[in-house]
Amino acid sequence: MIPRILVLSLMCLTLHSFARRMAPIKRDLLDGTYTIVKLRQDDKLKTITGIKSKITCNSEEKSITAHFGCNKMSGELQTSNNAILPVHLMSTEMFCNDKINQIESNFGLQMEAATRFTVKGTIITIYKNELPIMVLKKVVTKKK
Repeated sequence: MIPRILVLSLMCLTLHSFARRMAPIKRDLLDGTYTIVKLRQDDKLKTITGIKSKITCNSEEKSITAHFGCNKMSGELQTSNNAILPVHLMSTEMFCNDKINQIESNFGLQMEAATRFTVKGTIITIYKNELPIMVLKKVVTKKK
């Protein structure tokens, strides 16, 4: 009787260990690097052109960083399913051209208002309740 229990226990431990190794690492849907495509300005979702943007989300570090060609912004990012908890960004304060200043400021305000997001392929839309406030496109790097 004891040998059967011992064998059964060893089998359970082996299966449990195997299952843990085979389970995929769960990553947040927002993990990755993005460029900004659209941003709500003057009550309209406007296409952003003429700037280099880089927005990086990291669920492991619970962080978001953003750069629009001048200042660097960063803050704590927490998500649960498709909900976003309020994001308060800190920023360096270098003088930039008016267009970049406006985008940086507006991005910070919109992230503070963000409540949820949707994912469609490489496109992330961030909302304030039901109102879309920005659209991001994931940067996809080709593997060699």
